[in-house]
Amino acid sequence: MHSQFGRIIAIAVAAAGLSFGADHGLLNLVGPDVQFIAGLQVDQAKGSPLGQYLLKQLPGNDANVDKFIQEAGFDPRKDLREFIVASNSSSRAGLAIVRGTFDIAKISTLAQKQQAQISRYQGYDLIQGKDGNVVAFAENTIAIMGQSEMVKAALARRQSSTASLTKAQLDQIDQVSGANDLWFIANTAAKTPSTAQRQPGPLQAFDSIQRATGGIRLGSTVLLSVEATARSEKDASALADVVRMFASLPKGQQAQGTPLFNVPFDLSQAQVNAQGSTVKLALPMSEADVEKMFHPAKPAVRPGRARQQAL
Repeated sequence: MHSQFGRIIAIAVAAAGLSFGADHGLLNLVGPDVQFIAGLQVDQAKGSPLGQYLLKQLPGNDANVDKFIQEAGFDPRKDLREFIVASNSSSRAGLAIVRGTFDIAKISTLAQKQQAQISRYQGYDLIQGKDGNVVAFAENTIAIMGQSEMVKAALARRQSSTASLTKAQLDQIDQVSGANDLWFIANTAAKTPSTAQRQPGPLQAFDSIQRATGGIRLGSTVLLSVEATARSEKDASALADVVRMFASLPKGQQAQGTPLFNVPFDLSQAQVNAQGSTVKLALPMSEADVEKMFHPAKPAVRPGRARQQAL
C-alpha cells in the first residue's frame, strides 16, 4: 500500500510549480542532522504549462488508480499541497513529508485490506507496508513517510513543538525555496572520497564540491540554477571548466571518457561563473525539451526490422 501511495504522489509532485517558500510547519519535522533536503510547492503550480503537461501523464482511465483514489479518499491531482524530502549523513534512507488533504480513516481501512501492519506510537497510527517503510499522519493534512525510526523521530519533534533546524538553516531554505519551484540544498563535505569512489577523468572536479544549492523555476522557459561551493578557489575554477566543457557539447553528444548520459537538451545557453570558491550555473531550457525528459521519443525502427515486425 505504501509503495502505491508513494508512486501516485510522485507523479503528481512532478507536476508541481510556483513556490513562495517552504512551509515551516513541515520543516520543523526535519532532523537537525539533515544533509540533503529538497521540496516543492504543488498547490500554486498546476496552472503552469509544464505542470499541465505532466498532470496529463497521469493515467486517465486506469481502473487500479481510480480504485485506489476511491478507496483511499485521496486524489493527488487535487489533494496534494507541498512535498519535502530530507536525509541525513548516517543513512541513505530519506524522510518524505507531505502537506495535503487525507482521509485517515479510509486510508487505514485500505491498508488493513491490503494486510499492512498497523501499530501505535504516541497516539499515532504507523502503517507499515511490505517494503518495510512506514506512513503516519500527524494530522489529516500532514503525512510522513520513511523508515520507522525516522518517522517516529519526526512525530516526536512535532509533539515537542520546537524547531530542530537553526535560524541560519531556515533562512537559507527560505531563500532557495522562494526563488525556485523545485529546490534543493545538499551538504557533501562529509569526507574525501576513496580512490574507488572517485569520479573518473575530468569528473573528479565534482569531488571537490562541499555544498550545493539550487532548483528549477517553471515558466514558458524553464530555468535551472545551481550554486556549488568547492574546497578552494582552484577547485572552483577546475569545476567551472568541466561544466563549461559539457555545456559546449552538441545536443545528444556524450563526453568522451565519461560515463555520463547523453546530453538530452541544448546546453549552449548555460552561463557558468566562478567567483572565489563558488561556481554558479544558470541554464534556460525550453518547455519542449523538459517534456522530452519525462516522455522521451521512441527509438527509430530500422526498415528491415520494421518489415519483420509487420510479418
